[in-house]
Amino acid sequence: MTCVWAAANTSVKLSILHFYLTIFGLVTIFRYATYAVIALVLSFGVGIILEAFLNCRPFAENWDPLLHGTCGSFITSFLADGIINIVIDLTIVVLPMRLVWRLQNISQRRKIALTIVFALGILVCVISIVRVVIAAQFNMNDFTYDIAKASIVTVLEPCMGLIAACLPMSPPVFKRILRGKDSRNYVSSNVARLRSKDSKKPAFLKIEDQHSHTDLEEPRIYNDITGPNSNPDSLVDDQNTNTKLEMYPQSTIKITQDWEVRSDEAV
Repeated sequence: MTCVWAAANTSVKLSILHFYLTIFGLVTIFRYATYAVIALVLSFGVGIILEAFLNCRPFAENWDPLLHGTCGSFITSFLADGIINIVIDLTIVVLPMRLVWRLQNISQRRKIALTIVFALGILVCVISIVRVVIAAQFNMNDFTYDIAKASIVTVLEPCMGLIAACLPMSPPVFKRILRGKDSRNYVSSNVARLRSKDSKKPAFLKIEDQHSHTDLEEPRIYNDITGPNSNPDSLVDDQNTNTKLEMYPQSTIKITQDWEVRSDEAV
């Protein structure tokens, strides 16, 4: 478990320091100071892993006390690791503060906000302090009980460090999420307004037509009596040239009256 904690804790610290170099890497003094802290973090992580393997000789003495080997003090090493870890955490938190307040072209309010975001790493320091307090009260005679509390704090520390490392990049994400939510609300309100307008319209509308023949409200009677001079637009019956068939639009009711005029000539 100690090796896993050392690897996770070291990785989180290195990611934060790399983020510092990405932002303030052009400042020479700050860049060198960050490199020094990176070397300290790597040395501390490697030292904890070596300590876990070299604290007891033989190594099986960690779980089998009947071997009558030799082990260093777990409580002393736990306290020493915790104190060094707190110092490194405080160094990482304080490292960018001066440059944040020397930033130009940003308001005082923005500087305070950035300071709060970077200072959230203090929560990790608080957890490290709690871990040291638990280590100071550790009872080797009841190892399984006290190790449970220490394990909870040990797992919580790199998790809080990961959250603190991601917080500086979170404002743009939250702005995009809120902007998308506002746009969805705008579209929903427009759709609701259009629906309310449509609901006020009658269910059936009168369809206006430019052809009077489709007017069903006032039926008309068309009497078409034509002579030899017929309209070329009409259809002429081959049997009776005096009968004209007018072409009307579809859906038209047409009432016609036809007369046939005959004359009887004397023989």
